Amino acid sequence: TVNHTTYGQETVTACDSFSWHGSTYTQSGDYPYLTTNAANCDSIVTLHLTVNYTTYGQETVTACDSFSWHSSTYTQSGDYPFVTTNAANCDSIVTLHLTVNYTTYGQETVTACDSFSWHGSTYTQSGDYPFVTTNAANCDSVVTLHLTIGFEILANISAAICEGEDYMVDGFSVINPPAGVGEYWDTIPRLGTCDSIVQLTLTVLPKPTMSSIIGDSVICKNQYATYYYDISDNNYRYLWLKDNLPWAENVSSVVLHETDSGTVFLTMQVEDQWNSCMASTSMLVQIQNSYAPDTTVIRRKGNSNILVCQPVTSEYGTVHYQWGYADRFIQEEVLMNGDYNYCQFDVGIDTSRYDYWVETYVDVPDGLSCANRTYYGRNTDVSVEDYDGNKIEAYFVQDRIVLSVNAANPNDIGAGLYDVNGRLLLSKEYGRTDNVQDAVSVRVAAGVYFLKVNIGGQMYSVKLLKF
Repeated sequence: TVNHTTYGQETVTACDSFSWHGSTYTQSGDYPYLTTNAANCDSIVTLHLTVNYTTYGQETVTACDSFSWHSSTYTQSGDYPFVTTNAANCDSIVTLHLTVNYTTYGQETVTACDSFSWHGSTYTQSGDYPFVTTNAANCDSVVTLHLTIGFEILANISAAICEGEDYMVDGFSVINPPAGVGEYWDTIPRLGTCDSIVQLTLTVLPKPTMSSIIGDSVICKNQYATYYYDISDNNYRYLWLKDNLPWAENVSSVVLHETDSGTVFLTMQVEDQWNSCMASTSMLVQIQNSYAPDTTVIRRKGNSNILVCQPVTSEYGTVHYQWGYADRFIQEEVLMNGDYNYCQFDVGIDTSRYDYWVETYVDVPDGLSCANRTYYGRNTDVSVEDYDGNKIEAYFVQDRIVLSVNAANPNDIGAGLYDVNGRLLLSKEYGRTDNVQDAVSVRVAAGVYFLKVNIGGQMYSVKLLKF
């Protein structure tokens, strides 16, 4: 019995390797496999093997922030494989070698006035403005400008100053501008805000025109020295200052009386009452170390033409008396010849035309002689008691004048208060009587005043000192 070997065929296509009957094949070829068939003869099966292979690829990429590859997005550096099928229907493996760099971001906050230029662009409105450039990793570098735009403030102001003054307000200054109206511009820096452009209309008002104080620059101790200033302009307020302290207001003269040697700084300050501009003039009065005797009192001897004065004493020497009179009509003064050491003078009294006076003075070793003058007439200094039987006494007590009149016979009595320029300040009539006791309220500045008392047509004058 002849049995026969059997033969078989197997055709296979595989990727990379194929395992068959305990063997693994990695290459294409024909591979027989011998076994026993049912007749116990050989059974030979031949494997016709085709081996195809997996393919491999590499891809190296550098990206910014992220990279999308085969439907996947990667945001970090790394190696990322991708598997697909090649032409031989085996795997195709491509590995992505990815480097991810990142965009950098920055902020800049700015406050500017009107406009701001930044990286070649000029912005005139507030907002957020990005600027994109490249960083060291060749990725975007994005800097965002947070901009606030303000605007300069235009102000129009008007002001007035006095001539010779400087205008300085809130950083705006005009130094010594000329008189008149002028326009000035300035830019005032404002901390934290925009500058202010200011237009100033400046009016420079004229100051009062000043003249000089009239009076002696050198006087003696205990001397009554009168200083004058013209106060005829009603638009002005006049203020006397003594050593820079207010002394008298709106009076044309003041009387300086010092009992110690030294100096007194005398000032007339004039203010324009319409625009408050002020000017001043000053003089320094030297009080020399020589002494003037006290003032005397001139009285009329009865109804005669004889004037008598009350004797005055002085510890500095013998008091002498120099008589004279002034003609009020022709403004002429007559000095009677000689020095007198007595108080009686027969002059021929006419108080309607003349002011009679006597000066008290002392001869001193250094030749300096200081006099105090007493008047009788319109500007009589003191007339406490006359020899005709009428007695008058008056003096200041703060803002009141205390007046006492005892007439020899009942008469019409009146009184008037005058300043040193003869200007009537107030008057009062008491009617027909022989006795007046009164306290008259009057508000006047410190200085010298004269109270004229008329008793039946006879005029008496009392010098009053207001301190």
